[in-house]
Amino acid sequence: MKNKLIRTLAVAVCFTMLAASAVFAAEIPSDVENSANEALKEAVSALMDAGAITGDEDGLFHPEENLTRAQVCSIIVKTINPNAAELTGTVTVNVPDSGFTDMRGYGWAASFINYAANNEIALGYADGTFKPGNDVTFAELVTFTVRACGYTDSNIGGTWPQNYLSKAEQLDLFADMGMVTETGATPADDPDAARAMKATKEMAAMIIFNAMEEIAEANTQEDRPQGTDKDEAAVIPNLSEFTFASGAFNSDINEYNGKALAKNVTVYVYGNKSEYKKNMEFSTKKEDYRETNIYKYKSVSTPAWYKLENGKIAEIVVPGDVGFSGRIYCVITGTNSKVINHADEAVTGLDTLTAGREITWFAKKNLEIPAVTDGQVYELYAKNGEIQQIAVPESADKREDAFVEITGGAFAEAEDYKDGLVQIDGKWYAIKDNAAVYVFEDDEYTVGRLSNIRNNKVRLYDISDDDESSVDIVVVEK
Repeated sequence: MKNKLIRTLAVAVCFTMLAASAVFAAEIPSDVENSANEALKEAVSALMDAGAITGDEDGLFHPEENLTRAQVCSIIVKTINPNAAELTGTVTVNVPDSGFTDMRGYGWAASFINYAANNEIALGYADGTFKPGNDVTFAELVTFTVRACGYTDSNIGGTWPQNYLSKAEQLDLFADMGMVTETGATPADDPDAARAMKATKEMAAMIIFNAMEEIAEANTQEDRPQGTDKDEAAVIPNLSEFTFASGAFNSDINEYNGKALAKNVTVYVYGNKSEYKKNMEFSTKKEDYRETNIYKYKSVSTPAWYKLENGKIAEIVVPGDVGFSGRIYCVITGTNSKVINHADEAVTGLDTLTAGREITWFAKKNLEIPAVTDGQVYELYAKNGEIQQIAVPESADKREDAFVEITGGAFAEAEDYKDGLVQIDGKWYAIKDNAAVYVFEDDEYTVGRLSNIRNNKVRLYDISDDDESSVDIVVVEK
């Protein structure tokens, strides 16, 4: 089976008004359809064709209504369409909490605000608040959108908000909005007005519609599994700019040695742990370096060399004989028998979806690899990143009091799904909000969402060692 886990933008924007109970309009809302604003009509029509924009409960769009900061975060993040694991985390990997102190009553927006804050799209205030219920200003709306297009304070320079307003003009985000006055003034010409003006739903629809291609390009990302033809280093890292350290990755895998990791940190694998010291020498051959996935290093202590950019680790070099130690729960998407490990031994690489991400794990030499079964979740036991053992729920050597398949070894019809509960053979099973979901279709796996459960067959797994019988992993068959 070949895995195609490439995250791309789903051209979808969802206006979540105050709660997630808004009603989708089957047709363009009449207050847009009857509008003389053809550009708005085109934008709303395109977004609704993508099944993206909702109207209010009365079926209207209300283009002149204001939006809150929480609502705009929801719009922007749903447009980006991140991996579900990045948005809600999984049972084994948490999403770092934003820590804002004023989120009470905004549980529906918490994951979107966390994502926006963690990725520096929407920032909080110096007093530790986010002010999710405040009306978003025009300058804030533009700033959030431009940041979602891949721009940051450091790479556009200037003074806020004029810098972001000017960049938005360069990107043509104000197209067909009539943002130029009779005197020729633009938003960048009057940043104070942009800071004071409240943004409306019409403004948000137009600006985000105009930004979709830029957002897609900025947020298309392919995971880089180790042990395949994708792991060849693009360049030799310029190690003269790197700093040596001996520290540890945290359990959320967003820090090393107390320093934050950049969102798209590049991880190079080179040499073995015993070689790492302040005066170590590095090879000048590109083939001696490989790129790998940061998620293989949860809670790992290791020496490393790293490079900082804007106060975050942008590149890091780690030894080949270190990695996660512990239990791993995943679906196996393929195997590669021509992998060379850190000891120059030929071993098997296991291509997997682990915690919602594409990761290749190296098996120890001569480990017997079971035949891969459709929809089967496997328990891998790793030591220093090397797989020592592979088990299924029926195995005698699996972890005790955990790793149970609720559906009994085969796909079962999901008779109903609602409010985090799925019905199978007349019985209801609770599914955790952060359950990992994998969709199996045409002999391939992709990362899915809880909504994929409805009207499909599923296999349900409980991997927790607590007393609660609930579902941690769902495999959906389409």
